[in-house]
Amino acid sequence: MGSREELQIEIDGKIQDQKDLLSSYFYALGMLAFGNEDKLEINLVTKLKTEVEDKKIQAEEAEAEYKKLSAFHEEYIQKSERHDVLEKAIEAGQEKVEGEKIKLGAIIYEQCSLSLLDNAIFSNIYKDVQNEQNHLKRQNAGGFWNVFSSKAGLKKVKSSQDRRYLKYADEVIDRKLSSSLKSEGATAVLNSIDSDLNELKAMNAECAEIKTFLELHAEEHRKLEKSELEEAGEYREKMAEEYYDAIVTYGNYLYEKASSWIGENTPTEVLDLIEKILESQANYSKFNATRERLRKEAKVADYQALIKQERTKIMILEKEKEKIDNQIARHEAEIRKLEVMIDRLEK
Repeated sequence: MGSREELQIEIDGKIQDQKDLLSSYFYALGMLAFGNEDKLEINLVTKLKTEVEDKKIQAEEAEAEYKKLSAFHEEYIQKSERHDVLEKAIEAGQEKVEGEKIKLGAIIYEQCSLSLLDNAIFSNIYKDVQNEQNHLKRQNAGGFWNVFSSKAGLKKVKSSQDRRYLKYADEVIDRKLSSSLKSEGATAVLNSIDSDLNELKAMNAECAEIKTFLELHAEEHRKLEKSELEEAGEYREKMAEEYYDAIVTYGNYLYEKASSWIGENTPTEVLDLIEKILESQANYSKFNATRERLRKEAKVADYQALIKQERTKIMILEKEKEKIDNQIARHEAEIRKLEVMIDRLEK
């Protein structure tokens, strides 16, 4: 890339910078004036101000709609994530309560096996204790059948142990028999179960409420994720750009009509903007003139290069012409020689 091309690229960049600056200055002037026309003593009748008002409303409406959709989208995502967290927490909580109930049932069974609890209240558990003890007695009594049957019975009792412990705990909780348990350990486990059940109740209620919300708005959210949110975002950007452009156009108009409204009471910030616009326009004109000069110089250089190419072609053709002329001369000399020979033969 030659120096002229590099300079052209540099000038193009500077021209674009001035365009951007002018646009920002016109925007600033338009924003300063919009809504403050009376204060700035701007008595111009123009539909541009109405266009700005319309574009502002449209931009604000588009922004509000996008924010509403974004807020709903964010809420749906957060609730969906919260629902997943709650489901896992509920599952873990249920497993914990089940473990605590098994622990409580084991304590109750142990207390009954030691005859520490009221037989009348816990008669069912005492029956299970007696059943296990009977199997042990038969096993200790000896004899193949006694040993075989007692081992089978004990195995059956052991295999249903957790289920029985859960049943004991549920019976105590459902019948509100906690005061009948004579164990600090049992009381502590009961308190823990009560606390965990309350927590599970709260989590289940929240989970159900969130699930209802998610199911109710599932289709709405699906459409939103598919296209509506993106389209709303694009429309918001479009309206914001149109609002910006309308203000720029209004600011440009005010600048062009500045002589009709700028006076002694015009604020300094407005005058500073006018000065910046003038400076930027001067720079734009200067850079544009430089670009035009470079464009013409480039054209001249292109034409000169074409002329050089054409001259080179002429030189080549002239050399070819000289060769052809020499060939013609040789052929003409040969013709004359032959004509002389003909004349001699005819005499």
